[in-house]
Amino acid sequence: GILHTRMPYLSATRRARDVGQLLSLGFVAIAFMDTSFIMLAVVAIFVFAGGMLEERAVSLRMRLAGRRAGDLADTSSQVFAATDRIDAVFPRVGAGAAPAYAIAAESGALAGVVITADVLRAVRAGQSDEPLSSIARYDFPVAEASTEASRVYRHLREQNHAFAAVVEGDRFIGLFHADPHLSDFPRSVPIA
Repeated sequence: GILHTRMPYLSATRRARDVGQLLSLGFVAIAFMDTSFIMLAVVAIFVFAGGMLEERAVSLRMRLAGRRAGDLADTSSQVFAATDRIDAVFPRVGAGAAPAYAIAAESGALAGVVITADVLRAVRAGQSDEPLSSIARYDFPVAEASTEASRVYRHLREQNHAFAAVVEGDRFIGLFHADPHLSDFPRSVPIA
């Protein structure tokens, strides 16, 4: 709190985390030198982990502050048609893959999503030539683009959902991922 009077809140939190973690490493060193202080090492572990968690929480809170779901939606992911084959999605699945991909109706409205894990299961089961509609899901959260990002994120975490589809009226904008390491996605033109 005192540091925040002299620097931005996130910087103050990071500085406090660094000092706390440095002290906790000293506590661990003392506990190793004299085993009668073993509880000091246990406290040090909690201080070290607590500093990391607090910094992440503050960083996320700052990241979401004043933002809307549409601001943080992944609009760069390819949107597929329900008639596309499962193997059309498979090349996109890999390191850093999105948790889901949107399926658009002919009108351009959101028709469903395919979950990356479902795509992998279908390929392993030899169903890669089947249409995406065979593994599509229709029971997923949907958020209006103007909804506060913090509200959408909190809902997704509470309900244990990996993403929400972001729409503007009937128009699909992109997917809002409930990843604690939220990042700005490259902006692209949403489907009409």
